[in-house]
Amino acid sequence: SRVVADGGEILFVGTKRQAQQTVADEASRCGMPFVNERWLGGSLTNWPTIYLRIQELERLEKMQESGEVDLLTKKEGLMIQRQIDRLHHRLSGLLTMKRIPQLLFVVDIGREEAAIHEANLLNIPVIAMADTNYDPRYIDYVIPSNDDAIRAIKLIVGTMANAVLEGKAARQEEEEEAQAAAEALPAKKSQRKATKAVVDASDLSDEELLGAATLKKMSDEREAEAKEKATVEPEEKTEAKAEEKAAPETEEKAE
Repeated sequence: SRVVADGGEILFVGTKRQAQQTVADEASRCGMPFVNERWLGGSLTNWPTIYLRIQELERLEKMQESGEVDLLTKKEGLMIQRQIDRLHHRLSGLLTMKRIPQLLFVVDIGREEAAIHEANLLNIPVIAMADTNYDPRYIDYVIPSNDDAIRAIKLIVGTMANAVLEGKAARQEEEEEAQAAAEALPAKKSQRKATKAVVDASDLSDEELLGAATLKKMSDEREAEAKEKATVEPEEKTEAKAEEKAAPETEEKAE
């Protein structure tokens, strides 16, 4: 599961009759490539050529789906259909594989000697179900089991598929955490910038904060208020003196 969690792929290989259906079902369930028909020589060591054949199969299937094949003669259409059937029979399990796998899982050591040999040449680790009648020296991780019993094959292959699904779940969780952290980072930066802007604003002068035009307007308003106040105060003082002078005269007349 660690291989899958790190983004790697596992190639399931089981071409014996007892394993064919189980390998296809379990590999498809966990979304991994598989080989359950005859192993094509060079599937690993000559992967670029195999990948070209896969692309050719995809191209022919698209022609068939789009209706281009219907525009050809009956003989040409029949030849294309036969080519599609032949390629699909051999490569259907490898259609999802876009690169050399990081791990090889084999059901029968004796039957899959060619696949194991290619994996050894490329230093690809091999996990295999190993019965007592075969030498496991070329296997990196041995699973002692009866590789002829259908129930044993289903158990081991199913467990392998479950491990792959666990690895995918772990990878998805890691990606979600990384995405959440990446989204949180800009918010923290914006908050820091806003805090810094507030701090910097306290150090600015009035002219830098308000602008020269605003300061001049405020200064003019203060001068106008001061002039108005200076004009009103003498008038109030004159009125007060007049009232004080008039008050004694009124008292004398009253006497």
